[in-house]
Amino acid sequence: MTKKKWIVVAIAAILLVVSGMSRLGLQDDGAGEGFLDQYNPAHYLFASSEAYIEVLEPGDSDSGILVLPVHGVIGVDGEGYNHELLLTAIESAKTDPSVQAILLDIDSPGGSVYHTHELYTALMEVKEERDLPVYASMGSVAASGGYYLAMAADQVFASPESLTGSIGVIMSQLDLSELMDEFGVKEKVIKSGEMKDIMSPSREMTQAEEDLLQSYVDESFDAFVAVVDQGRDNLNEEEIRDLADGRIFSGRQAQREGLIDELGFFKDALAQLRQDQGLEEAEVYSFVQDDPFDLFGNFPFFKNDDLDLVSQLEELDQAQGLSLDYLWKGGLSNGQ
Repeated sequence: MTKKKWIVVAIAAILLVVSGMSRLGLQDDGAGEGFLDQYNPAHYLFASSEAYIEVLEPGDSDSGILVLPVHGVIGVDGEGYNHELLLTAIESAKTDPSVQAILLDIDSPGGSVYHTHELYTALMEVKEERDLPVYASMGSVAASGGYYLAMAADQVFASPESLTGSIGVIMSQLDLSELMDEFGVKEKVIKSGEMKDIMSPSREMTQAEEDLLQSYVDESFDAFVAVVDQGRDNLNEEEIRDLADGRIFSGRQAQREGLIDELGFFKDALAQLRQDQGLEEAEVYSFVQDDPFDLFGNFPFFKNDDLDLVSQLEELDQAQGLSLDYLWKGGLSNGQ
């Protein structure tokens, strides 16, 4: 084996080992007013794991607008995305009479079918139980599962340059059988049934397995179309299916096709929500949560946007098993 090949194998082995470790926080917080204020060690070492409210715009606390930030891959907790915190925030809106509206702040290429539908269902429940208005603002990307969530909204905003759409489902298998043959690596599998090792990367997929997995994809796709059909009164099912071949749309294109309502940024969606619902004086807030166990990851000295090891390890983990996703994979390289 050449030296270059040995290096590749060594790197792969190291990645597989560290993929089981806790994530490393490698993001940049940006500049602050003062070094000690911004980088106070006590803040990082004694951060609370309890959710608390962060006021984004002060106002009347008896008539609040709850902002739900959906940033990053849905179902993959990390900087910017916290699935349980989102569910907690939505649940709070069921019993808190001060919550008068919800504003979704979506910047996501989508993610897990399960987690996407769980969030959507929670949103629809609180919307129906309390008759709450829900608006959605799309950031740079609100594709696939990100678009799915926007269908819970009464009004959907996107900037002209937002990337959205990608209505569809994806599942992939990493086939390493030829590479394993080249290196003389063999896997002995003892199984109870023919499909027990379905999607194993050590062998090719059989036609029966592919047909089975395709049925899962088709089922989830039909559910996606039904959600869009419910969320877009201006489109019928046939029109939606014509647009649901996985393609992405710019904000302008999405508006022309009837996939969104208005062109604008987060501030425009918020201003319209205030005006439409008579909430000009309402407080705007969100739920936030620190991670007290991510000690080293919280320190700025360990953060570096250029080394996106977290994303690499997450992708490696996902490649090892079955994953049914409402996900635009092209969006993973768009800052997600």
